[in-house]
This record gives sequence, C-alpha cells and structure tokens, in this order.
Amino acid sequence: MGSKAISVNDSMQVKVVGIFAGFVAGTLVAAVVAIFMYRDETPHLTAEAYAAAAARWDRQEIDSYDLEVALSGQRSDRIRINVRDGVPVSLSINGQPIPNVRVWETWTVDGQFAFIGEDIDLLDGVDTSRNLRVWAEFDAEKGFPRRYRRIEAAQPETGWRLVSFKVVEPGRSSN
Repeated sequence: MGSKAISVNDSMQVKVVGIFAGFVAGTLVAAVVAIFMYRDETPHLTAEAYAAAAARWDRQEIDSYDLEVALSGQRSDRIRINVRDGVPVSLSINGQPIPNVRVWETWTVDGQFAFIGEDIDLLDGVDTSRNLRVWAEFDAEKGFPRRYRRIEAAQPETGWRLVSFKVVEPGRSSN
C-alpha cells in the first residue's frame, strides 16, 4: 500500500510539472509571436537623420501638396491637409473641416519638422528627467516624415504615420 501512495504522488508531481512546463512554453511562444506581430521597426530619432531628411525636403522645393496622416496613441484620428504655394489652405480631421487656421501649420511638412526638431533639442539637452524616447522615419527620396513616435515619462504615447502624400502642380486644386 505504501508503494501505491508513492506512485500516486509521483504521478501527481509529473502532471503538475507537465502542466507548468506547458504553461511556460505557451507563454514564451505567445510572447515571441506578439513581439514579431507588434514590433515597430521605426528607427530611433537622431539629429543626423533629422538634419539629412530636412535637407532632402528643402532641396525638393515642393510647395503644393496634399498629405494625410493617421495619429496613434490616445487619438486615432486621420488628418488631411492641403498646402498650396507653401501655405496651408485646408485641414480636416476624420473628414470634418477644421476652421481654426492656427492649427493648420502644425500638420504641414515644415510644421512636422518643427515639431520633431523640438524633440531633437530635448534629446540633445542635459535634462534626462523627462525620459523621452523618440522614433522617426523619413522618406528616402523627398525627406518628409513617414512615421513619428514619442514616449515621455508620465505622458501617453503619441505619434503619426503617413497615409498618403501627393505633390500637386502649382495652380491646381486637390481632387
């Protein structure tokens, strides 16, 4: 009878160890899958990458364009802006026109560069208490921002990705 108790006990231990090992293996597989599915390959922002992209953009001399970005983080809006001869002429959020022209400049390519440039200044500063991390990807040919993401301590993550960018011939309206 004593040997049966040991055998039952051993059998229970094997089952518990097996269940635990299966749980650990399943968790690891799920973690690896999640990392590959949700990883962001956007490179960390550097002053050099920013300066090179801004120089490419300036060389293009593109003054008329339509662009759309998708926000990420706390907001998931779509912002569309039309720029003609270097001046923003309309902006909509989720298809709704925004009459407040003061916010329009922020979403032009030059406005996006200004915004990102402020983060470059913060990254180059000596104040590390903000715990700021920034990623950005720029168009290889024209230089405009394609992706931007920032995380700052105690602040929600924010960012955007380019949905579309279309150069418009001077004097033509958008479609």
